[in-house]
Amino acid sequence: MQKTALLIMVICAIFLMTMYDFYGAFLLGIIMLLTPVPGLFLLFCVKKDITVTTDAPTKAFRNQEIRIPFHIHSRFFYFLPFTITIKNKGDTFSYNQSEQALTWTPTNSGRIIPPAVTISFTDPFHLFYRSYTHEFSPMVIMPKKIGHTRNILHALLQGIIEEKEYFGATAYEPGDNIKLMNWKVTARKDDLYMRDTQTDTSPLLTLAADYDTPDSNQDILFDTLFSSGMALLDQHHTFRFLWCTEKNSPRSVLIRTQEEWLKELYAFLLYGGTHALSYAPCPSDSPVIYFTNQKAPYLPSSPFIRLWTTNKTGSGELCGTSAILEAIGGQ
Repeated sequence: MQKTALLIMVICAIFLMTMYDFYGAFLLGIIMLLTPVPGLFLLFCVKKDITVTTDAPTKAFRNQEIRIPFHIHSRFFYFLPFTITIKNKGDTFSYNQSEQALTWTPTNSGRIIPPAVTISFTDPFHLFYRSYTHEFSPMVIMPKKIGHTRNILHALLQGIIEEKEYFGATAYEPGDNIKLMNWKVTARKDDLYMRDTQTDTSPLLTLAADYDTPDSNQDILFDTLFSSGMALLDQHHTFRFLWCTEKNSPRSVLIRTQEEWLKELYAFLLYGGTHALSYAPCPSDSPVIYFTNQKAPYLPSSPFIRLWTTNKTGSGELCGTSAILEAIGGQ
Protein backbone atom coordinates (compact mmCIF):
# COMPACT_ATOMS: atom_id res chain seq x y z
CA MET A 1 0.00 0.00 0.00
CA GLN A 2 2.84 2.39 0.86
CA LYS A 3 4.63 1.66 -2.41
CA THR A 4 1.41 2.28 -4.33
CA ALA A 5 0.90 5.64 -2.59
CA LEU A 6 4.49 6.66 -3.35
CA LEU A 7 4.10 5.64 -7.00
CA ILE A 8 0.86 7.63 -7.34
CA MET A 9 2.51 10.69 -5.79
CA VAL A 10 5.48 10.47 -8.19
CA ILE A 11 3.15 10.09 -11.20
CA CYS A 12 1.11 13.11 -10.09
CA ALA A 13 4.25 15.18 -9.61
CA ILE A 14 5.56 14.33 -13.08
CA PHE A 15 2.13 15.00 -14.55
CA LEU A 16 2.03 18.49 -12.99
CA MET A 17 5.56 19.29 -14.16
CA THR A 18 4.99 18.21 -17.78
CA MET A 19 1.35 18.93 -18.55
CA TYR A 20 0.98 22.41 -17.10
CA ASP A 21 3.11 25.27 -18.34
CA PHE A 22 2.97 27.14 -15.07
CA TYR A 23 5.76 27.89 -12.67
CA GLY A 24 3.47 27.09 -9.75
CA ALA A 25 2.63 23.64 -11.15
CA PHE A 26 6.30 22.89 -11.72
CA LEU A 27 7.16 24.02 -8.18
CA LEU A 28 4.34 21.91 -6.74
CA GLY A 29 5.63 18.86 -8.61
CA ILE A 30 9.14 19.44 -7.23
CA ILE A 31 7.75 19.74 -3.70
CA MET A 32 5.80 16.50 -4.12
CA LEU A 33 8.93 14.69 -5.30
CA LEU A 34 11.07 16.07 -2.47
CA THR A 35 8.51 15.51 0.30
CA PRO A 36 9.67 11.93 1.15
CA VAL A 37 13.37 12.91 1.14
CA PRO A 38 13.58 14.32 4.72
CA GLY A 39 11.81 11.25 6.09
CA LEU A 40 14.09 8.94 4.12
CA PHE A 41 17.14 10.84 5.37
CA LEU A 42 15.85 10.58 8.95
CA LEU A 43 15.40 6.82 8.53
CA PHE A 44 18.96 6.53 7.28
CA CYS A 45 20.26 8.48 10.29
CA VAL A 46 18.31 6.31 12.73
CA LYS A 47 19.55 3.11 11.08
CA LYS A 48 23.14 4.27 11.54
CA ASP A 49 22.64 5.72 15.00
CA ILE A 50 20.37 3.27 16.81
CA THR A 51 21.77 1.04 19.56
CA VAL A 52 20.05 -1.27 22.02
CA THR A 53 21.27 -2.12 25.50
CA THR A 54 19.89 -4.97 27.57
CA ASP A 55 20.74 -6.46 30.92
CA ALA A 56 19.67 -10.05 30.40
CA PRO A 57 20.68 -12.52 33.12
CA THR A 58 23.00 -15.38 32.25
CA LYS A 59 21.03 -17.80 34.42
CA ALA A 60 17.36 -18.12 35.29
CA PHE A 61 14.91 -20.74 36.47
CA ARG A 62 12.18 -22.48 34.53
CA ASN A 63 8.60 -21.19 34.88
CA GLN A 64 9.79 -18.05 36.67
CA GLU A 65 9.30 -14.64 35.07
CA ILE A 66 12.43 -12.86 33.88
CA ARG A 67 12.51 -9.07 33.54
CA ILE A 68 15.05 -7.81 31.00
CA PRO A 69 15.65 -4.02 30.82
CA PHE A 70 15.52 -3.04 27.14
CA HIS A 71 16.70 0.48 26.28
CA ILE A 72 16.74 2.01 22.79
CA HIS A 73 19.27 4.77 22.19
CA SER A 74 19.23 7.14 19.21
CA ARG A 75 19.30 10.89 18.67
CA PHE A 76 16.58 10.69 16.03
CA PHE A 77 14.59 7.58 16.86
CA TYR A 78 11.80 9.13 18.92
CA PHE A 79 10.84 11.48 16.07
CA LEU A 80 9.56 8.48 14.13
CA PRO A 81 6.62 6.12 14.60
CA PHE A 82 7.92 2.69 15.61
CA THR A 83 6.73 -0.74 16.63
CA ILE A 84 8.46 -3.58 18.45
CA THR A 85 7.78 -7.16 17.41
CA ILE A 86 9.07 -10.36 18.96
CA LYS A 87 9.74 -13.65 17.24
CA ASN A 88 7.90 -15.66 19.83
CA LYS A 89 8.87 -19.31 20.17
CA GLY A 90 6.00 -20.40 22.35
CA ASP A 91 7.11 -18.83 25.62
CA THR A 92 5.45 -15.81 27.19
CA PHE A 93 7.56 -12.92 25.90
CA SER A 94 6.30 -9.33 25.87
CA TYR A 95 7.54 -5.74 25.86
CA ASN A 96 6.39 -3.11 28.34
CA GLN A 97 7.04 0.23 26.65
CA SER A 98 6.37 2.35 29.74
CA GLU A 99 8.91 0.39 31.79
CA GLN A 100 11.22 -0.19 28.81
CA ALA A 101 11.57 -3.83 29.75
CA LEU A 102 10.96 -7.25 28.29
CA THR A 103 9.26 -9.91 30.38
CA TRP A 104 9.78 -13.57 29.62
CA THR A 105 8.66 -16.77 31.29
CA PRO A 106 10.78 -19.66 29.92
CA THR A 107 9.03 -23.00 29.91
CA ASN A 108 12.02 -25.18 29.01
CA SER A 109 15.36 -25.70 30.71
CA GLY A 110 18.78 -25.91 29.12
CA ARG A 111 20.73 -23.59 26.84
CA ILE A 112 18.12 -21.17 25.53
CA ILE A 113 18.40 -18.18 23.20
CA PRO A 114 15.62 -15.66 23.92
CA PRO A 115 13.51 -14.70 20.90
CA ALA A 116 14.95 -11.93 18.73
CA VAL A 117 13.38 -8.49 19.05
CA THR A 118 12.75 -6.50 15.87
CA ILE A 119 12.27 -2.72 16.03
CA SER A 120 10.44 -1.42 12.95
CA PHE A 121 10.24 2.32 12.27
CA THR A 122 8.85 4.44 9.47
CA ASP A 123 8.92 8.01 8.22
CA PRO A 124 6.12 10.43 9.24
CA PHE A 125 4.29 9.74 5.96
CA HIS A 126 4.56 5.95 6.36
CA LEU A 127 6.14 5.63 2.94
CA PHE A 128 9.43 3.96 3.90
CA TYR A 129 10.23 1.37 6.52
CA ARG A 130 13.41 0.25 8.19
CA SER A 131 14.04 -2.31 10.91
CA TYR A 132 16.66 -3.20 13.48
CA THR A 133 16.89 -6.71 14.95
CA HIS A 134 18.47 -7.36 18.33
CA GLU A 135 19.73 -10.88 18.97
CA PHE A 136 20.26 -12.12 22.52
CA SER A 137 23.15 -14.22 23.75
CA PRO A 138 22.40 -17.73 25.01
CA MET A 139 21.36 -18.05 28.62
CA VAL A 140 20.94 -21.05 30.87
CA ILE A 141 17.53 -21.95 32.23
CA MET A 142 18.13 -24.12 35.27
CA PRO A 143 16.08 -27.27 35.88
CA LYS A 144 13.74 -27.79 38.81
CA LYS A 145 13.71 -30.48 41.47
CA ILE A 146 11.38 -33.38 40.85
CA GLY A 147 10.73 -36.71 42.53
CA HIS A 148 11.37 -37.59 46.17
CA THR A 149 14.79 -37.79 47.79
CA ARG A 150 14.14 -41.24 49.23
CA ASN A 151 13.08 -42.69 45.87
CA ILE A 152 15.98 -41.04 44.03
CA LEU A 153 18.57 -42.38 46.47
CA HIS A 154 17.04 -45.84 46.32
CA ALA A 155 17.27 -45.81 42.51
CA LEU A 156 20.81 -44.41 42.46
CA LEU A 157 22.45 -46.36 45.26
CA GLN A 158 21.31 -49.90 44.62
CA GLY A 159 24.15 -52.17 45.76
CA ILE A 160 26.50 -49.27 46.50
CA ILE A 161 25.98 -48.27 50.14
CA GLU A 162 26.95 -51.63 51.64
CA GLU A 163 30.29 -51.63 49.88
CA LYS A 164 31.05 -48.13 51.10
CA GLU A 165 30.08 -48.95 54.67
CA TYR A 166 32.35 -51.97 54.66
CA PHE A 167 35.14 -49.92 53.10
CA GLY A 168 34.86 -47.44 55.97
CA ALA A 169 35.53 -50.10 58.64
CA THR A 170 38.62 -51.90 59.90
CA ALA A 171 38.95 -55.28 61.61
CA TYR A 172 38.96 -55.24 65.40
CA GLU A 173 42.30 -55.64 67.13
CA PRO A 174 42.91 -56.12 70.85
CA GLY A 175 43.20 -52.77 72.58
CA ASP A 176 40.82 -50.89 70.21
CA ASN A 177 38.30 -48.59 71.85
CA ILE A 178 35.04 -50.50 72.08
CA LYS A 179 33.14 -47.20 71.75
CA LEU A 180 34.31 -46.99 68.13
CA MET A 181 32.75 -50.34 67.23
CA ASN A 182 31.03 -50.32 63.82
CA TRP A 183 27.94 -52.26 64.84
CA LYS A 184 26.25 -52.01 61.45
CA VAL A 185 29.10 -53.79 59.66
CA THR A 186 29.73 -56.18 62.57
CA ALA A 187 26.09 -57.31 62.44
CA ARG A 188 26.55 -58.44 58.83
CA LYS A 189 29.93 -60.10 59.30
CA ASP A 190 31.31 -62.91 61.43
CA ASP A 191 34.08 -60.77 62.94
CA LEU A 192 34.20 -57.52 64.85
CA TYR A 193 34.81 -54.28 62.95
CA MET A 194 35.74 -50.79 64.10
CA ARG A 195 34.85 -47.48 62.51
CA ASP A 196 37.67 -46.32 60.28
CA THR A 197 39.26 -43.22 61.81
CA GLN A 198 40.19 -41.95 58.33
CA THR A 199 37.48 -40.19 56.38
CA ASP A 200 36.61 -41.84 53.10
CA THR A 201 36.86 -39.03 50.54
CA SER A 202 36.35 -41.13 47.42
CA PRO A 203 33.16 -40.32 45.49
CA LEU A 204 30.19 -42.55 46.12
CA LEU A 205 29.39 -42.77 42.41
CA THR A 206 29.80 -40.91 39.13
CA LEU A 207 27.02 -39.08 37.32
CA ALA A 208 27.72 -38.84 33.59
CA ALA A 209 25.47 -36.83 31.31
CA ASP A 210 25.08 -35.57 27.76
CA TYR A 211 22.27 -34.50 25.48
CA ASP A 212 21.57 -34.55 21.79
CA THR A 213 19.23 -32.36 19.76
CA PRO A 214 16.64 -30.77 22.08
CA ASP A 215 13.42 -32.74 22.26
CA SER A 216 10.22 -32.83 24.28
CA ASN A 217 11.84 -35.00 26.95
CA GLN A 218 14.87 -32.81 27.56
CA ASP A 219 13.32 -31.16 30.62
CA ILE A 220 12.84 -34.54 32.29
CA LEU A 221 16.48 -35.39 31.56
CA PHE A 222 17.81 -32.19 33.12
CA ASP A 223 15.36 -32.28 36.04
CA THR A 224 16.32 -35.85 36.87
CA LEU A 225 20.04 -35.09 36.69
CA PHE A 226 19.66 -31.99 38.86
CA SER A 227 17.46 -33.76 41.42
CA SER A 228 19.82 -36.74 41.60
CA GLY A 229 22.77 -34.52 42.45
CA MET A 230 20.79 -32.58 45.04
CA ALA A 231 19.51 -35.80 46.66
CA LEU A 232 23.07 -37.12 47.04
CA LEU A 233 24.32 -33.85 48.52
CA ASP A 234 21.38 -33.66 50.91
CA GLN A 235 22.69 -36.91 52.42
CA HIS A 236 26.29 -35.61 52.39
CA HIS A 237 27.40 -37.99 49.63
CA THR A 238 30.15 -36.75 47.35
CA PHE A 239 30.02 -37.74 43.70
CA ARG A 240 31.88 -37.14 40.47
CA PHE A 241 30.22 -35.39 37.53
CA LEU A 242 31.46 -36.40 34.09
CA TRP A 243 30.50 -34.66 30.85
CA CYS A 244 31.94 -33.52 27.54
CA THR A 245 31.84 -30.12 25.84
CA GLU A 246 30.68 -29.51 22.28
CA LYS A 247 34.35 -29.49 21.24
CA ASN A 248 34.79 -33.00 22.71
CA SER A 249 36.76 -31.78 25.71
CA PRO A 250 36.00 -34.03 28.71
CA ARG A 251 35.39 -32.67 32.19
CA SER A 252 35.40 -34.68 35.40
CA VAL A 253 34.71 -32.74 38.59
CA LEU A 254 34.35 -33.93 42.17
CA ILE A 255 31.18 -32.43 43.67
CA ARG A 256 31.09 -31.90 47.44
CA THR A 257 28.62 -29.05 47.95
CA GLN A 258 25.44 -27.72 46.39
CA GLU A 259 27.28 -24.59 45.25
CA GLU A 260 29.78 -26.72 43.33
CA TRP A 261 26.92 -28.73 41.83
CA LEU A 262 24.99 -25.68 40.64
CA LYS A 263 28.14 -24.16 39.15
CA GLU A 264 29.10 -27.30 37.24
CA LEU A 265 25.54 -27.99 36.13
CA TYR A 266 25.35 -24.45 34.74
CA ALA A 267 28.54 -25.06 32.74
CA PHE A 268 27.17 -28.38 31.47
CA LEU A 269 23.91 -26.83 30.28
CA LEU A 270 25.76 -23.98 28.56
CA TYR A 271 28.65 -25.85 26.93
CA GLY A 272 27.67 -29.52 27.10
CA GLY A 273 27.44 -31.77 24.08
CA THR A 274 27.12 -35.41 23.18
CA HIS A 275 29.31 -38.48 23.80
CA ALA A 276 30.00 -38.04 27.50
CA LEU A 277 31.76 -41.41 27.74
CA SER A 278 33.50 -41.35 24.34
CA TYR A 279 36.37 -39.01 25.15
CA ALA A 280 36.73 -39.40 28.92
CA PRO A 281 38.12 -42.47 30.69
CA CYS A 282 35.44 -44.36 32.54
CA PRO A 283 36.03 -44.10 36.32
CA SER A 284 37.21 -47.29 37.97
CA ASP A 285 36.68 -46.22 41.58
CA SER A 286 32.89 -45.78 41.50
CA PRO A 287 29.79 -46.95 39.59
CA VAL A 288 28.52 -44.70 36.79
CA ILE A 289 24.94 -43.50 36.24
CA TYR A 290 24.72 -42.27 32.65
CA PHE A 291 21.95 -39.73 31.87
CA THR A 292 21.21 -39.11 28.19
CA ASN A 293 18.50 -38.60 25.58
CA GLN A 294 20.47 -40.09 22.70
CA LYS A 295 19.03 -42.96 20.72
CA ALA A 296 22.30 -44.87 20.52
CA PRO A 297 24.78 -43.52 23.10
CA TYR A 298 28.32 -44.84 23.23
CA LEU A 299 28.81 -47.21 26.16
CA PRO A 300 32.26 -48.52 27.11
CA SER A 301 32.48 -52.20 27.95
CA SER A 302 32.12 -51.89 31.71
CA PRO A 303 29.68 -53.68 34.03
CA PHE A 304 29.55 -50.63 36.31
CA ILE A 305 27.71 -48.32 33.86
CA ARG A 306 23.95 -47.97 34.37
CA LEU A 307 22.07 -46.18 31.61
CA TRP A 308 19.16 -43.83 32.31
CA THR A 309 17.76 -42.56 29.02
CA THR A 310 14.62 -40.59 28.23
CA ASN A 311 14.49 -42.32 24.85
CA LYS A 312 11.99 -45.17 24.82
CA THR A 313 13.86 -47.03 22.09
CA GLY A 314 17.05 -47.20 24.14
CA SER A 315 18.27 -50.17 26.14
CA GLY A 316 19.32 -49.54 29.71
CA GLU A 317 18.34 -49.73 33.35
CA LEU A 318 15.68 -47.03 32.90
CA CYS A 319 14.34 -46.25 29.41
CA GLY A 320 11.74 -43.59 28.71
CA THR A 321 10.43 -40.76 30.83
CA SER A 322 7.72 -42.92 32.41
CA ALA A 323 10.25 -45.41 33.77
CA ILE A 324 12.48 -42.64 35.12
CA LEU A 325 9.64 -40.75 36.78
CA GLU A 326 8.31 -43.94 38.34
CA ALA A 327 11.74 -44.75 39.77
CA ILE A 328 12.33 -41.31 41.31
CA GLY A 329 8.81 -40.80 42.65
CA GLY A 330 7.15 -38.73 39.91
CA GLN A 331 7.25 -35.05 39.15
